[in-house]
Amino acid sequence: MKFFLKQLLNYSIFLMLIFYANSCQIPFEAEIEGKIGLISIDGSIVKGDSLQTITISSSTSLYIPEFDPVIGCAVSIIDELGNEFLFPETEDGTYTRAIPDEFLVYDRMYRLKITTPDGDQYESDYETIRQGAPVDSIYYERDNMYVASEDEELYFVQFYLDLKGSESDSRYYRWGLTEAWEYVSISYIDYIYVDEELNIEYPESPIEFYRCWNSRKVPGFYSSSTVNLTSNLKKKIPLHQVSTVTGRLSIKYSLLVEQYSLNEGAYNYWNQAKTETEEAGGLYTQQPGQTQTNLFNVNDSKEEVLGYFWASSKTEKRIFTSRPRDLTINPYCQLYSFLLEDHGEGPFPRYIVIKMDADDDPIEFTSSPECLNCTLLGGVNKKPNYWE
Repeated sequence: MKFFLKQLLNYSIFLMLIFYANSCQIPFEAEIEGKIGLISIDGSIVKGDSLQTITISSSTSLYIPEFDPVIGCAVSIIDELGNEFLFPETEDGTYTRAIPDEFLVYDRMYRLKITTPDGDQYESDYETIRQGAPVDSIYYERDNMYVASEDEELYFVQFYLDLKGSESDSRYYRWGLTEAWEYVSISYIDYIYVDEELNIEYPESPIEFYRCWNSRKVPGFYSSSTVNLTSNLKKKIPLHQVSTVTGRLSIKYSLLVEQYSLNEGAYNYWNQAKTETEEAGGLYTQQPGQTQTNLFNVNDSKEEVLGYFWASSKTEKRIFTSRPRDLTINPYCQLYSFLLEDHGEGPFPRYIVIKMDADDDPIEFTSSPECLNCTLLGGVNKKPNYWE
């Protein structure tokens, strides 16, 4: 019984971690010094991106977190040569368009212009696209953390990257991370009881719900600078950690790193955002309330404007890693006998696995749905095109 309770507790923790890893975060603006309704502008122009996006919203109370879009704005980006690019509103408060790469030129300056339906006009300072170094080495190291409550060690891998730029490349960088992983259920499914009448459905294939792939943006701020170093080189810049508890390392794991070259102002903005969110108790508890901005009301210099318009170039690199050698992945799923008195009232559907006993008679086994249907953990059962 003690072992069963411990397994049940571990499995519950596992499901909570999986839910957290796949849950969406809703962007919203925090109340800044008791003020709400401040305009917040998040926009960039990135050489290397197929689409450029500007998001315009109003700040809301920290206690009623929501995304409050500002709709119906006239939005454009203008370069120093007078080329203007108009941005249509593709979703409420989101303005998007493609800019041909020949118009996104290194060392050229760009500024953002916005006119709201009320006639308020906002602009940014000019921002310059700086050439950046390509993504260099990405790698990981195994580490562990002692968990006092369980009197055991929790294993994880810590990812790092190296930065190697020329003297003419930018000295300021930030990184966006997207992780993906392959995982499997604990067994193939033979058939499915769909209701309490024990009506049976068969999967199209025994492996239909067996193998899945999942991906998500890695939350967090990752940035670094070489401005105080003699050369534009930096080793072992820490990225994120992946714990063995989540099961993401169990088969194959992939990390896509997008590297953005920044100007000093944009770098300071992101670093301040990182500091404020960490001091607030964690990421996504509030939108950064920094006073630093390069945005202003053309007709009212005293108006407080939130956000930043930044220009950048981007390079990216994807790595794959198989299950780390000698790293134990914690198993939380197990099969148990299907008994009508225990499982006859559901919940349904109930996934069934057939195994033969010593007399070669079939016995029905089942498990928690998430353990037998990999799509219930947020993944898809179609291999991504980029998967090796």
